[in-house]
Amino acid sequence: WGCLEVLELMTSQKIQGLVSDLDGTLLDAEPLYEKAVNEVAKQHGKRYEWEVIQHVVGKPELVGARIVIDSLELPYTPHEFLDARDEYLVRFFESELCAMPGAFDVVSHLKKCGLRTAIATSSFRRYLPHKKKRNMDLFNAFDEIVFGDDPRVKHGKPAPDIFLAAAESINVPPSACIAFEDSPAGCTAALAAGMTVIAVPDPKMDKSLYAGVHEIISSLAEFQPEKYGLPPMK
Repeated sequence: WGCLEVLELMTSQKIQGLVSDLDGTLLDAEPLYEKAVNEVAKQHGKRYEWEVIQHVVGKPELVGARIVIDSLELPYTPHEFLDARDEYLVRFFESELCAMPGAFDVVSHLKKCGLRTAIATSSFRRYLPHKKKRNMDLFNAFDEIVFGDDPRVKHGKPAPDIFLAAAESINVPPSACIAFEDSPAGCTAALAAGMTVIAVPDPKMDKSLYAGVHEIISSLAEFQPEKYGLPPMK
């Protein structure tokens, strides 16, 4: 190997971009989804609980809706279910949605370090104004957002499409991106895209579902950038 080839290898492996999931990773949205779904479910004498929730987390909106409908035997099409849920959900987003611990500090630090930043969320674009209402500082730290209903996303998580589109949107090779994800489906997607994957799972989630990730942490507040060749948090 010549010096130039070694330098090119080092450069190609240097982390240049951050691609992060949104709900459950950057925003504490999952309890609000759960609460909104239960508002719909109780109208039919049902409860939306962890046994079903664990299979929905991270999945595309319509896929998750179908899982809920089938599991709870609800009388809706996926689109009808989402409309019913959203009557409650958007109100919860605007009044209760907060950032996850460490999220803003870590993202703003990586942004100041020169990383390009993107969000890769299975959620639909229409929810963005409601999510921004209490979290504008966090969203302002991102250069791009790719949503689950983006036409570039032919297949949702666990397929890599959304992470590949997010990397392309910030003009950073996937191999030079670090990914934050809370769901097994999202981690599988980011790994398939060729990214360095940091899992931040719900404590109730089975950790064996995160095989292959580069690190599992319980909170973004625990993230140590220096492990990945980046300046440490101050």
